[in-house]
Amino acid sequence: MEKYLLKLPFSIQIAILSFLIGTLLFVSYFIFPKWDNIILIGILYVLAALFF
Repeated sequence: MEKYLLKLPFSIQIAILSFLIGTLLFVSYFIFPKWDNIILIGILYVLAALFF
């Protein structure tokens, strides 16, 4: 699987990584609902994805 992932175009690799990070943030919000820093991290992540 790793070799297949490394053979994909760079833009696809970035998209998969971005999806995984977003999924981890989404799942962690339900695991730790009282921890408000997850929302802040998610907002900063979206802003960074938009501008970089």
